[in-house]
Amino acid sequence: MSDPTKHDVEWFATRMRAKLALPKNAAKRAPKPGEESYLLRRLLEEAEELRRWLTTDARHDRYAEAVIEECADVANFALFIAQLARERARLQEERESCARRTKASGGLPCGGRLALASVGDDRRTL
Repeated sequence: MSDPTKHDVEWFATRMRAKLALPKNAAKRAPKPGEESYLLRRLLEEAEELRRWLTTDARHDRYAEAVIEECADVANFALFIAQLARERARLQEERESCARRTKASGGLPCGGRLALASVGDDRRTL
């Protein structure tokens, strides 16, 4: 088998989206930070379902479709975990950037507003 092509990835992404669009899944909310353990447990449950299908006789009439569906389920939970990791990295970078700006400004906190008195009654905010 060759390396996955763009067509293969697009085909599989379509399968993943189809699973997410099912009525039983469509109403569910997006995962929130701190739910990684729950998502990993669900990923492992889906991986176990996949394992069961992979050890089923391949002549079963639903074998190929079931394996593809379970792969999409596993991939969707992996995607949710990756999204949360990406968000965590973004927030960490934002905190580090804020700390650098705070240090460079002589202690002015990020997002804070400071009124600076200048000549006369003119006030400016940062």
